[in-house]
Amino acid sequence: APTCTETGLTEGSHCSVCGTVLTAQKTVPALGHDWKQPTGQWNADHTSVVLTFVCNRDASHTETVTASGSAISSEITTQPTATTPGVRTYTATVTLDGETYTVTDTVAIPATGATISGSITSYKGNTEEGQVTVQLFAGASETAAYTATVTNNTSYTFAGVAAGTYTMKVSKKDHVTRSYEITVDGTALTQDVKIHLLGDVNGDGRLTTGDVARTNSHVKEVQFLEGYEFECADVSGDGRLTTGDVARINSHVKEVQFLW
Repeated sequence: APTCTETGLTEGSHCSVCGTVLTAQKTVPALGHDWKQPTGQWNADHTSVVLTFVCNRDASHTETVTASGSAISSEITTQPTATTPGVRTYTATVTLDGETYTVTDTVAIPATGATISGSITSYKGNTEEGQVTVQLFAGASETAAYTATVTNNTSYTFAGVAAGTYTMKVSKKDHVTRSYEITVDGTALTQDVKIHLLGDVNGDGRLTTGDVARTNSHVKEVQFLEGYEFECADVSGDGRLTTGDVARINSHVKEVQFLW
């Protein structure tokens, strides 16, 4: 019988008595390979792929073909959104024994993310020392996922921020670092930020007797400061408000010893 690569013969017939050939055997052409759909081994950047063919008639018969260059095409088959990754599909086309075959592979395209922006309010000028740093920390991470350094003291923008929960930290020399909790869901988000000078409890950009009075009121347990105002009044940075903090703010106001 013929195989993929070798010819065969028909059965033929002969007289069982005298042996005379009644029907002569005829040569049957080789069948040729019947290739299965190939598998593809792509390189890392999808610029080439090795296709492996296995014959249906004989699994020991294999062929490999390498496709590259114009034999490979790609297209975005699923567009990414702000929160959902997209898909790019690569297609390689080759010809073997007169037949055309294709293999494909897909690669995820990162979600485009959202834009976060807002105004910045701070004090003491816009020199290099006065640059404002805005950082986004994802979840409980201590490493900033996004950082912007702003010199014009007016606004900041983050583009392509992945969906999730973030802590935004805003800092500047002589100011008290402030944190904001934000949730990014794929839509544009505006988060205006404001940071105070150390000791500036009311955030008006100056240290006055009003800041002294508010800090003193907390120490005397008349009216308590909370949150960021507490942090601004805690000029010693020990996590408490004491007469020492009142004295240091008052000393700055009276121009005896400046905090910054």
